[in-house]
Amino acid sequence: MNFDKLKNSYLSLLKGGDSKKKLKIMLLVFIAICLMFVKVPEKKEKSNVTYVSNESISNDDYKSKEEKRIEEFLKKIDGVNDAKVLLSMECGKEKVLAKTEDVQKSLTSESDASGGIRDVKTQDKKESTVYKSDNNPFVLRENEPEANGVVILINGNLNSKLRSYIIESMKAYLGISANKIQVYKMKG
Repeated sequence: MNFDKLKNSYLSLLKGGDSKKKLKIMLLVFIAICLMFVKVPEKKEKSNVTYVSNESISNDDYKSKEEKRIEEFLKKIDGVNDAKVLLSMECGKEKVLAKTEDVQKSLTSESDASGGIRDVKTQDKKESTVYKSDNNPFVLRENEPEANGVVILINGNLNSKLRSYIIESMKAYLGISANKIQVYKMKG
């Protein structure tokens, strides 16, 4: 059926015929016009993205282990008989989890009766954690907590040279500045 026949049959129904048919046709025309303004989503883009997710856990075990490690190291320095170490840690262990990102973009073009055109762009983002078959999150890596500062008590001949060695070694090992390292002589 061509367009002219459709147009003629529509016009003849509007001029004559019963009012129920006219109402149905006008309703269909109205629905067709409304459908022109309905948002039609574009294709979905999926990409795998990883980012850091902080999941702090107790760092007492790690802190104790590091303190003992530093104490054992310091005891090997000439002039140090015994050492006690107190570390101040930044935060707990940080887990880097695998994440997926689902991005959905759409473009809607609307036109009104006076010829005006409006384009509406929308973008929806959804992130979710990737889980292994045992329902645990997929961990890409774990970062150990960082030291904020350290206090060291030395039993031995603490002079300026030994203090300098200790401070330089702690700067290198912990990656902190000298003002965050305090070295004192033990009582007794």
